[in-house]
Amino acid sequence: MTISLSLPLDPVPKARPRLGKFGTYTPRRTKQFETDLKTLVKIKYKGEPLSGPLHMALTFSFREPKKPKNKIHVTRPDLDNLQKAVFDGLNGILWVDDCQIFSCHAIKKYGKEPKIEISVWA
Repeated sequence: MTISLSLPLDPVPKARPRLGKFGTYTPRRTKQFETDLKTLVKIKYKGEPLSGPLHMALTFSFREPKKPKNKIHVTRPDLDNLQKAVFDGLNGILWVDDCQIFSCHAIKKYGKEPKIEISVWA
């Protein structure tokens, strides 16, 4: 079984926890992205979280700048931080826990509109 989703979201990297007066906290932008991601996926996917080992493919599309220096997206944010935000954001929704993902192919690219494409299969 393959689950494929295309989500009209600006890709946001997972930010490091911050230390404040009252302990550590997750930055607001990261929290908001994970909330938006969960909401969209819950609308599009009504099944139970997948269990067992999973393969995954991710495509992060960013709006193309007016004068791109490269044809491919080789600037920040880092690909690993983009992946982490999706992995953590979809725990308990698409999969039981992100430790189940043992293979992942991810790319970032330019497109007409920002979006995140997710494919997951056993």
